[in-house]
Amino acid sequence: GVTIEVPVTSSDPSVGTITTSPLTFTSATSYVLNTQFDPIASGTTTIAVGTPAGFDIPAEVTRRQLTATVTAPKVLFSHGATTIVGKDLQIAVSISLEAMPPSAVDVTVTSSSSGIVSISKNGLLEGETSVTFSGVTSTSVGQIFVQGRSLNSATLTAGAAAYASG
Repeated sequence: GVTIEVPVTSSDPSVGTITTSPLTFTSATSYVLNTQFDPIASGTTTIAVGTPAGFDIPAEVTRRQLTATVTAPKVLFSHGATTIVGKDLQIAVSISLEAMPPSAVDVTVTSSSSGIVSISKNGLLEGETSVTFSGVTSTSVGQIFVQGRSLNSATLTAGAAAYASG
């Protein structure tokens, strides 16, 4: 039988890798084989199908590569970008991840000014500048209580390794 190996590459393996390459076609296989792109970090890479040894590519074949742009999934707040809470009041806000982490991550939520807005995992306790949810393995992170301390504005940010703040 005939065996033909077709390389599939990523120009920047730090952005993402090809899970199976080369693709090995034999006289016993179909005309279609699949591989996958495994994103690793934010960035841009070119995915290309190479020319098997002993073959030439006809001039009319132009679709042998594509550009993949990888963006980090976000840490999200249930109330979106703006949450309003009155002085001496609190509101519950759920935190989630846009995509399931491949392994456990720690998620930290921080207030830019705990004198204006503090945060707590427990609505019965006074909040602090930041809270951390350790070992998160699903898209559901947990709930915080946003507590108004004085009249003004503050920013809440949430972060986790390989995630963008939402």
